[in-house]
Amino acid sequence: IEREKADLSVQVIQLSERLEEAEGGAESQFEINKKRDTELLKLRKLLEDVHIESEETAAILKKKHQEIVVDFQDQIDTLAKCKS
Repeated sequence: IEREKADLSVQVIQLSERLEEAEGGAESQFEINKKRDTELLKLRKLLEDVHIESEETAAILKKKHQEIVVDFQDQIDTLAKCKS
């Protein structure tokens, strides 16, 4: 019986050590996940900012294009009047 108690005590100690290791691993993984989530939020914000900026740039370019088209049309009209 004493030997069984000793064996069980050793097993309890070993299981306690394994549990502590597992808890430490879980805490470490939690910290890694937390950092990863923070980085993901930063990247999403950056992507959103870049998307907004690209939409603004596209709108500016469309406006400039339209202004140039109107200017060319005016020049064509002026040349047509001069030719007539």
